[in-house]
Amino acid sequence: MTKATYEAPLGSGQYNAIVDDIQDVEGEYGPQVQFDFTVQSNGGGAGRQIRMWASNKLSKKSKLYRIASHFEDPEKVKKDGWDPFSLKGRRVLLLIVNEDDQDRVVDVSPA
Repeated sequence: MTKATYEAPLGSGQYNAIVDDIQDVEGEYGPQVQFDFTVQSNGGGAGRQIRMWASNKLSKKSKLYRIASHFEDPEKVKKDGWDPFSLKGRRVLLLIVNEDDQDRVVDVSPA
C-alpha cells in the first residue's frame, strides 16, 4: 500500500489547463457532466489534476450554459444546444476559488 501525502490546494486564481476527459455521470440531483482537467501553468500547479461537475441542463442560470456561452454564441446555444464533449483535448482557462482549503472550479473559458 502506498502512503498518502497531503497535496496543498492550488488556491484561488486563473489557471491554464487541458480538458483531459468528459463523462456523463449520475449525480445526487440528476444527470451531470464531469470534466477532468490537468493544470498547465501558474506556479507550482503544473501537472495537477482537478475535477468539476455541472448539471446537464442548459438554462440561463446553469453552470453548463455559462461555460457554453464562453465557447459558442449564446443565441446559438439557446437554439441548437451545446455538446460539452467538444471541449475534450482543448486548452482552457479555469477560474478556481478556494473555500475552506478546497479548490473548486467555478468557470471555464477559452485560453
